[in-house]
Amino acid sequence: MKYEFTWEIKSINKDLNIFQVECTRLDTNKKYLFNLVMPVDNSLALQTYIEKNIPYRVWDIETQPVMDESNIGLTGNNTVFATLDIAKQAKRNDIARLRYNKEIGGIELNNSRISTTRESQSLINSAYTSLANNILSEVDFKTITGVFVKLTLTEMTAIATAVATHVQACFTQEKTLNEQVDLATTVEELNLVIFQ
Repeated sequence: MKYEFTWEIKSINKDLNIFQVECTRLDTNKKYLFNLVMPVDNSLALQTYIEKNIPYRVWDIETQPVMDESNIGLTGNNTVFATLDIAKQAKRNDIARLRYNKEIGGIELNNSRISTTRESQSLINSAYTSLANNILSEVDFKTITGVFVKLTLTEMTAIATAVATHVQACFTQEKTLNEQVDLATTVEELNLVIFQ
């Protein structure tokens, strides 16, 4: 018998290439923890787990997981959602995950690649603040390629502005899509809400 269930990634072990997923059967509301091995080919979006020696599909076909912490909390279902509210929460979780991936994915500025990880955002903001408050007159800035360049307030302002604009645009898109999720009255309408 095939059970309908929802699932959520609880943890990821990169060394063992394993996702720990919590599955909830919709008919009993019983929860199961499974370790899923991520295939070498990450383009394979479907995973399987075993209950009573019967394989079941776990991943939604459109989901392509990546082995990093941004996928912790990623949710989905194998057949149908129990209710529209569950579908909406799963969609919000997926939108948040995609926003995070885009947020930390970096930007191009003046033919240079700028890192936008959370750590990089903090370092950029700190360097900008130090220059803006005349604590420093210039900073040694390490590029993604590992090259050090000296930057003044004017140059650091351009970088900080571009990064802040990028990050805010990602959150604004998430907010807009969440508003569309709230307005959806069917799962079909919900499926039209897509993060780009």
